[in-house]
Amino acid sequence: MMNVCHARSTPLGTPRLEWQGDAIPVADPVGLYATRGLFSASASGVLAYQGGSGASGIRLAWYDRQGKLLGEAAPPASYRAPEISPDGGRLALRRLDPQTGNSDIWLIDLIRGGNTRFTSDPAVDGAPVWFPDGSRIVFASNRAGHFDLYVRPTNQSRPEEVLLRSGEDKTAQSISPDGRYVMYSANDVKIGRDLWYVPLSGNVPGAGTPSLFLQTEFRESEPQFSPDGRWVAYSSDATNLLEIYVRPFPPPKEGGAQLMVSNGGGIQPRWNHNGKEILYLSGRKVMSVEVTSNAEFHAGVPKVLFEAPVLSVLGVINEYDWAVTSDGKRFLINSEPVGHEAVPITVVLNWTEGLRK
Repeated sequence: MMNVCHARSTPLGTPRLEWQGDAIPVADPVGLYATRGLFSASASGVLAYQGGSGASGIRLAWYDRQGKLLGEAAPPASYRAPEISPDGGRLALRRLDPQTGNSDIWLIDLIRGGNTRFTSDPAVDGAPVWFPDGSRIVFASNRAGHFDLYVRPTNQSRPEEVLLRSGEDKTAQSISPDGRYVMYSANDVKIGRDLWYVPLSGNVPGAGTPSLFLQTEFRESEPQFSPDGRWVAYSSDATNLLEIYVRPFPPPKEGGAQLMVSNGGGIQPRWNHNGKEILYLSGRKVMSVEVTSNAEFHAGVPKVLFEAPVLSVLGVINEYDWAVTSDGKRFLINSEPVGHEAVPITVVLNWTEGLRK
């Protein structure tokens, strides 16, 4: 549960702005869904909010290839960015504490149960990515202002260290199978997101000089290395609709051709570990495309595997809503809570008038 509050500030003519007096409740209670308070206020004095008694927990639900619900990986909570370890035994994810509003990375033991806090900084920590050998995790954090990349051993034998710091927000989303490169998307204030990759040293933690993988006037994001490291699947809105594309890695000097894999919309691509299938989301549909990548890359016709109650949350970082086991047989999806019902939205006109009383 949360309140929407207002506090008076000093006049603009004073040397500095600071809050004065106590916060004044404007609406109570206000619901919290996933990672966001359910309210919005317009410049014209209209406030809209949805009531609620607490945080709506996201279900980390397992499904098979026919869409059958197999169970849950953890009790409902405010989860984001689930990433299964290479050996399939653990899960890394971002979890929001609804009481403090803090987001940290947690590790869940999928075999024995139980969970372990992996980060504890007051900043937002998220978008975890496992190294191919499971020894480390790369993640994004805005603890120094921009979202930069950090790395830490999964046994927590050392604190997290800076992997890559620069002047723009960035999110790591894939590491090459040989552990030599981190592929990440970075925000460009003029043209959206671009794709970059950065080499890693043998003992990590500091990365080398980043190289551009793809930059256009469109938004490219969610890059994923193929199991053999020769291709990268990603999403782009080059057709004004987000679709899944594939390009070779490393990128040819002349730029290289790209091949559209999806048809009718697609986000958040995942590779089957056998390299013969790309899976992605299209709305609530889990899609599959058979691919071959010998001398050239070829993609088949997309087909629907099943539909699931996928809960997509627009967060502060570019993160995934689902994960796939290495054999492509089970899917872990951020799902809507069981029995979730619509709650009426309350609209308050001229809500600022109440502050003058």
